[in-house]
Amino acid sequence: PVDILGQKWAILSEIDAAEVFAPTSDLQKNLMAAAAIVALAVMILGLIISRAISEPILRLNEGIKAFGEGDHSRRVMVDSGDEIGTLTRAFNQMMSDQAVQEEERARAEEDRLEHEEQIKARSDALQKLTEQSEVRADEEASLSALASRLQGNLSVEEVSTRALSAIAEFVEAPVGALYVLE
Repeated sequence: PVDILGQKWAILSEIDAAEVFAPTSDLQKNLMAAAAIVALAVMILGLIISRAISEPILRLNEGIKAFGEGDHSRRVMVDSGDEIGTLTRAFNQMMSDQAVQEEERARAEEDRLEHEEQIKARSDALQKLTEQSEVRADEEASLSALASRLQGNLSVEEVSTRALSAIAEFVEAPVGALYVLE
């Protein structure tokens, strides 16, 4: 109160509560809008970052599945220099090494089969030559035995008897007959 000429005066002012709290209410609304915008920005940024991380992993996973199904020619695109990019480059190198090893194995298998065929052909030829040699040796042994039996001064009858016995023995016949016509 103010004392003016012996009278006490006071100024009283009245204001609505809404008017008093309007700046606080505006601040609250602005903060809520800013929080919503920040939350939306964080969600969008999180989505972008998660895609940047997950897409290379998903591509690498597809490459690994293809490898497991037997497609060893597939390569995975590398677009980052981080650990996932390093892992992807290592996977692609492994795929290249695997392809080279498969080619070498295929060539080695072809060479092995070719050598196997050559060995079989040579073994067959050797077997045939061995059989021919055995037949020839048997013939020569029989002729030698016949010649040794026929050596000396023998009559025609003795020669024919010995020859007939040797021939029957050679052909493994139990009985033989020889007719000599003059």
